[in-house]
Parts: sequence; structure tokens; C-alpha cells
Amino acid sequence: MAQNDGDGHRASITRLSTELIIHIINYLDLGSHVDFALTCKFIANCSHDVLQRHQDAHLKYKNLSDISPETVPTLLESVLELRDPIPIWHVRSFDIWGTRQSWAHWRPLNLRGSFDKTVAPLRWDYSEDRVDTYIGRLRYRMTDDQLERARHELRHGHDGFLKMRLISLCPRLRDLKIINCSMRAKKSLQWLSEAIKWHRTRETWPPGFWSLRNVAVGVPWPDTPLSISGTEEYLAEFEYPAYALTSILKLPNIDSVYFSGCRELEVSGYDDPGDLNLDYDDETPVKELVATYNLMPGCSSVKHLFLAHFGGVRTNFGKMICEAPRELISMSFRHVSYFDDIDDIMVDSLGESLDSLMFYNGRAWTALRRSSYPPEDIKSAPRYLSMDINEVAKCACRRKGGGALDHDSFVQYFIAEAFSTRLEVLILWGSMWEQQLENGRESDFLDDAVTALIRSSYYPNLKVVHLEDLEYGIPHRTTATSDKIWFKKAMEAGERRGVDVYTATNRYPKKHVMQLPKAPDQFDIASAPCSGLRPENFWFSPGTGRWEKKGCGGCGRCSDCLCVYTEELWQTIRPELRND
Repeated sequence: MAQNDGDGHRASITRLSTELIIHIINYLDLGSHVDFALTCKFIANCSHDVLQRHQDAHLKYKNLSDISPETVPTLLESVLELRDPIPIWHVRSFDIWGTRQSWAHWRPLNLRGSFDKTVAPLRWDYSEDRVDTYIGRLRYRMTDDQLERARHELRHGHDGFLKMRLISLCPRLRDLKIINCSMRAKKSLQWLSEAIKWHRTRETWPPGFWSLRNVAVGVPWPDTPLSISGTEEYLAEFEYPAYALTSILKLPNIDSVYFSGCRELEVSGYDDPGDLNLDYDDETPVKELVATYNLMPGCSSVKHLFLAHFGGVRTNFGKMICEAPRELISMSFRHVSYFDDIDDIMVDSLGESLDSLMFYNGRAWTALRRSSYPPEDIKSAPRYLSMDINEVAKCACRRKGGGALDHDSFVQYFIAEAFSTRLEVLILWGSMWEQQLENGRESDFLDDAVTALIRSSYYPNLKVVHLEDLEYGIPHRTTATSDKIWFKKAMEAGERRGVDVYTATNRYPKKHVMQLPKAPDQFDIASAPCSGLRPENFWFSPGTGRWEKKGCGGCGRCSDCLCVYTEELWQTIRPELRND
């Protein structure tokens, strides 16, 4: 507020010199610079230079990556040596493509899994004083062994410690991605995990750890061997240690975690004394695992968890992971092919807050003849649900006391007990291969059950039923085995009630958009050339759980169509609904 000065004039900040105004600006919180500049034209003119620095930093550092070798040390020095805090304030996302493990690696990454050898390695001054600056006050939290290891790595061109330090200091960092490029990023994850433990022990979080909301580990990149081969086998090069997952779940405000390739492996150099005694015993009690990983039930703020290629861990490790969130909203699995029974691992440990339970790529699970989770193990009432039809059939059979499963018992269980009345999206996959059916065929049982579900007043919010994976059955089938089109009655019922029924042959226009949990891919990587440029002919497949080309749309002539139904059956579909 303006006040009278000694001469009776009204005192005003605008009467101060430009130099003093600029000095005041330098003491303001960085988020207040724009508001201060909007005070008046004079203040705006004084703020011109600082606002220009904000604009430049936003354009250059909003989406940060380690592609260029000088980016990380330059930003670290700007904040640690108090040169300029503005650049690091604008970092909102950080993409880690790999770890530089020697001075020869201090070249730009070419995104094909190697460093650009046409460019000479960057030479950086890593004197003892500079190393001490990078370590800073962390030396008071580190063990002697950790401190010595950090110094050794910094002197020899390892940048894992630097990336951890930068992540911890970015006050507005929200998104962190570890990308499956050929240059392994495990060392960066190792330091990040150790740093989380240092700060969690004292409940004093650095600004970057406090601000992180979304972490994705193992984001696929097209030029990696995994993608080139087209197989679903996971390479050891892209496996990440289980302690990294448990550490990320301990971040104070974490909201979403995608983790691909989790393995309960002992990693050289992980220096937490007494931790990770991994004598592999699949029956290790949950309490013992909780003590080992220090991941208590209800300790995590994560709301959305997506686990891909999850395996090589003890059975109760999965239970511990699912018990850690306080209020989990969505749980998604993809390629969990190392387990025999997923229901024994995780699903029965999920809390009542769960709103979405997705199990993608069910066809592969069916081919392995492995059990999924039964409806009766789901404690919550999810609105979005992916379910193995074989588990539904087994539960229906148990309800009737065993023996062959009759049509009426199956339909009654299907519409009255199998699902929550809150159900909005149902994705069915698998086959009733374990059940002996009484007086009927699987296609008739399923068509009648789904039709009854759509017509039932129990499910007023039902919007989508995805059945296509039931028709395709076991993967890699090359010839059609059915003598009739499946789900004709369900398609007609869905059209009348306004429920989208996805089948191989249904061409009715869809009315609803499925808001399903999605794993990040190359188009979600902010630092990638293809960022935000997903082709228009891609769609998110509820069956496989990833973005794919839309394909033929049910032409009835290609090999994909002819492995479901014969060409003669395709010709029986109403002409106006065929994709000719």
C-alpha cells in the first residue's frame, strides 16, 4: 500500500529505480514473476529480461531428456552453483534414454540404441571441487561406500548419479520416463531408488521427489530388438530390478506408475546394508518381504498401476505390491506370462477402491492354458473389467455344486453374480475349455448370457461389451473352426439398448468411447521426434492393451478374418454392415 513520504507525496514502488526493481524481482518466488510484471507498465518493462529468460527456458527445458550429453550437468550447475534457478523451474518431464558409463559415451544419443560416434565426446571438468558440488549435502545421508562409489562414477564418466540429483531438484517435475533403448538405464534407477530411501527414512523430501506424479519404466521404443523381433519374449537387457518398483511406489505424491520387465534380481552395487537377501523362496511370507523392501500396506499414494512383463518375482511379492496403495483406482496387467495362477498372486489383495481391473493380451494367456482370477476374488465393484470367461464358467459350476454346466445355471450366474451392477465396460477373453457343457455349445451359452446381460435392468450403466477375443480363441490359429457367426443375438440386443458390442463381424456404429488404462508408447515420449504424432489409422485395442493399426475392419477376405470364420459365413453378414 502506498504511504506518504516525508515531503507529503504518495510513496509508490514505481518511484524506485529500475535497478532496484530488478533486484526485487530476483528475490521473488519464480512463480510470481508474471503476476508482478502485470502490476503496471513500468514493472512490466523492468521485468522484460526475466520474462524472456522464462520463455527461453520453457521452450528449451520443459520436456527434458538426456539425448544431449551437456543437458544434465548444465542444469545441475545452474542450480547448485546458484547461477540461474529459472531453467530447472521449467522442467516438467524428463525422458531417460540410457546411462552413460564412460567418457566415451558423452556424445549425443541417436535414438537407435547407440551414441553418435561422428561427434567427439564432450569433455567436462570433474575436479574434486566440482564433484563435491554435485554431491552436495547428500554426503550426510550416504554411507561411506555409497559416497566413494558416487565419486568413482563421477570421475569415470558415469551419469546415473547426476540424473538422480537433477530429478530430485526439479521443483515442478511431474513426469519421468525410462525408455527401453539399448543404452541401459538401470544405473540411473539404482541411484534414484537409493535416494528415495535416504529421504523417506527422515520424511524430508527434495522438491523433485515431492512433485513427481507419473513414472513410467520400460517404455517401448521401435528400434529396440524387442520391437524389431515382433515377439513377446522379454530381453534381459530390458529387465528392471524389483527394488526400483517398490522404491517408486514410496514417492510421497506418486499418482501413476507403469513398470515393464520387473524382476526380483540382485543388482551389483546396491549398497543398502542387510537389504535384498534374495534367497529365492516362492513361499516367503508377505511380512518378511515387507520388511525386506520396507513397503508397508497402505503406504503408497499411487492410484493407477500398470504392470507389463511382470515375472521372476516371488508369489507374495505381487501381493505386497497390491497391498501397498492406499486407494488404488486402476490395476492393469499385460504379458504376465511367468505365473501359473494370477489369482493366487495379486487380485485377491486389491482393495475395495478399485474402479478398473484390466488383463490385456488374454489370448496369449489362453494359449498357455493358465488360470486367471475368478469373479469371486474381486473385492471391489469395478466399472471397467477384463475377465477370462473360463473363470466365470468355473464359478458358475461351483455355485451349482459341480458336474456338467447347464445353460440356465451359467446364464443366471453370469447376469446375477459374476459382475458388479456398476459395470460399464466388460472385456471377455479366453475359452470355456475346462468345462463340460450340458446340452449346448459354448457359442450358444455365451450369446445367450451376454444378451441377457445387455437386456438386464441390473446393469443400467453398461456401455461396452468386447467379445472379439472370444471369437479368435487360441492365437496363431490359421483356419476357421466355427460353423456359424457368434453373438448375433448380443449384437442385436446391444443395438437396441445402445450398448456397443465389439465382435469380429459387428459393423454397427459405436456410440461410446472406452476410457481404458493405456501403457505409454513411442508417441507419448515428449523428447521423441514422433511425440504426439500417433497416426490416425491407429486405435487402442482393448484386447491387446496397446495402440495398433485398425486393420481391415472385418473385410471377410483377408487371412485374419478367415481364421475366425469361413468366407461363406462372412458373406451371410448383412451387406450394409459389411466392410466391402
